[in-house]
Amino acid sequence: MPSRKNSPVLVKSTAPPKTGAAPSKVPSAAASPSGAYILQVSALRKESDALELATRLQKKKFPAFVVSPQTDNYYRVASRPVPDLKAADVARKGLEDAGFKPS
Repeated sequence: MPSRKNSPVLVKSTAPPKTGAAPSKVPSAAASPSGAYILQVSALRKESDALELATRLQKKKFPAFVVSPQTDNYYRVASRPVPDLKAADVARKGLEDAGFKPS
């Protein structure tokens, strides 16, 4: 699926994502089933920006979590894992309709 600018990105999970140890009210990534799709809303350099975005997503009733940087120093804000592309497209549309579009 080609990636469009300003739309959430689909990331296929092959292993549970790593999470940071920093205390936060925003849940960190839960273990994702292998082969599930995770909607990445944004990748940000500052942890505070990522936590703020995840909190805004949660206030709009979207499940959201922050994945700590691994090799590229970006905090990834993502939404719940979905089992297939059809469910991922529905979830992405909901995020876009609510105004969550990465810059």
